[in-house]
Amino acid sequence: MLIANPIYDAVFKYLMQDKKSAKILLQAILELPILDLQLSSQEFTSEIQYFSIFRVDFKARIKNRDNQEKLILIELQKIKFSTDDIFRFRKYLGEQYISRNHVDEQGKPLPIVTIYILGHYLEEYQEYPIIRVKRQILEHGTNKIIESGKSKFIESLTHDCIIIQIPSLKKKQNKTDELEKLMDIFDLAKRHQIEYDEK
Repeated sequence: MLIANPIYDAVFKYLMQDKKSAKILLQAILELPILDLQLSSQEFTSEIQYFSIFRVDFKARIKNRDNQEKLILIELQKIKFSTDDIFRFRKYLGEQYISRNHVDEQGKPLPIVTIYILGHYLEEYQEYPIIRVKRQILEHGTNKIIESGKSKFIESLTHDCIIIQIPSLKKKQNKTDELEKLMDIFDLAKRHQIEYDEK
């Protein structure tokens, strides 16, 4: 199957608006089954000539590692070029936290997972193609991880984060890792189209 390279905003927008394609990509990134996926909102920002962020949000019903269904908000940002202006990202994330549209059936705020697809690498972590930033709930005195049920208070005020560094995938690709093979569709060295096995 030929796929146009989704590092380009127009292609990425088309890919993310297709529910089947978006579900395949997001399931691979989250490493969790997605039972239902809804495009929540999207926004394309181009602030200066060479800098752009493509943002898209999804509401997803997932099955978590405890085999329980859960509704979450997925905030996906694709950034082609490097920027030190972190406030752009914090502002958008803050808007998602305060939005009254991102609630569950009981009107409670949805947990947020952020995904950043970078067309550049982070200097400090350039050897790691995919980075997962996970929350841990620790007991103060012993630093023991508390493994009891998740608190809605904590889930509503903190979030997990996944960072995918496209240039680092090429440098150190694990040929057996399914997500890294899938993310190969973003490789700029492969011009505008690449071959990808749907299976």
